[in-house]
Amino acid sequence: MSNQKLFIVCTGLGLVNRGFETYITDLSEMLSQSKNFNYTFAVFSAGRFSLEGVKTVQVPAINRNSKFLHFFTKNIHSLFSIEQISFFFPFLFYVFIKKPKLIYLGEYNLYCYLFKIRKLFKLKYSLALYTGGQATPGLYDPKLDYVHHITDIYISELLKSGIPSNKQFLIPHFIRTNVGICEKLYSDIILKAGAKKIVLSVGSLDNSVKRLKDLALLLTKVANCFPVFLGDYTPETKEIEQVLLDFFGEGNFILKKVPRKDLPTYYSAALVLVSCSLHESFGLVNLEAFLMGTEVIYHEYQESKFVLKGLSLKMNLKDDFINIKDSIESNSLNQKRIDLRKFVFDNYDSSVLLKSYENMFSQMINN
Repeated sequence: MSNQKLFIVCTGLGLVNRGFETYITDLSEMLSQSKNFNYTFAVFSAGRFSLEGVKTVQVPAINRNSKFLHFFTKNIHSLFSIEQISFFFPFLFYVFIKKPKLIYLGEYNLYCYLFKIRKLFKLKYSLALYTGGQATPGLYDPKLDYVHHITDIYISELLKSGIPSNKQFLIPHFIRTNVGICEKLYSDIILKAGAKKIVLSVGSLDNSVKRLKDLALLLTKVANCFPVFLGDYTPETKEIEQVLLDFFGEGNFILKKVPRKDLPTYYSAALVLVSCSLHESFGLVNLEAFLMGTEVIYHEYQESKFVLKGLSLKMNLKDDFINIKDSIESNSLNQKRIDLRKFVFDNYDSSVLLKSYENMFSQMINN
């Protein structure tokens, strides 16, 4: 592996397929295809991950899906912490040998480990912390380090804490718009649902984070409803599945993990996407639904205000999903398909944001 000026780190690549992993995949592909980005880079992960035209490195680590680890704990945060620590030490081999100029990552514990090692061994690399506000740097060197914000929520807070404006970048997620649907899969989904209204949820299939159990129970009250829950399996997935079986019966719902390329087809087939998070750093799935012209019902929080600009339908998850039933049963959904698609193309298309990303990395690397 020749020397790379830029290391992009995402331990979850090849293990899970959430918003951050999706973003890093798209970012790596976009930079590799850019005619104006002239810096070599490598992508480091704990899982097996490959991408055409991109140098990828799987770092030996005890990953969060390890059956050995699950024997001792099923706590998601504990699994994640063990994965990061076990990833960190072999990753240092590449840091010491290849001497990157910049390490770009979004996992704050790993950021802290790298910050302390840099100080201990007097290394010279810069750290760029990607954040939607889930973590902001307490450890920070104004001569070396940067923050990449994907919303504007925390910029003023960091300015007050002493991080200068020229070390902070505000560039939202971009979204790949060159997607299509699979006609056969679309027909299969419609056939399975029959005349029922398809209500979609996309994310980790767990109860504690996405409140899927509450949503499943609420959907039992919606007339002619066909639930479709897509995402990564967790130890709580069986509980969600049992709720759906008890209330909807075998064959009257879909709960599964699907390839990312199939998601646009599911968005297109759905009447509405219900986003069950009380808080997200960005909420990429909402824009993916918009791209296919699909309405979204979401809980409004600061980041969703910034990203969705007041479009689509709001609900209050803290008060038992107010108005979801009436919204789904009404005929007012999906009246703005063209407007929703145009909103994504105008604000979040990769071609619109590419120049900003190129400039950000160039400034970080050349400092």
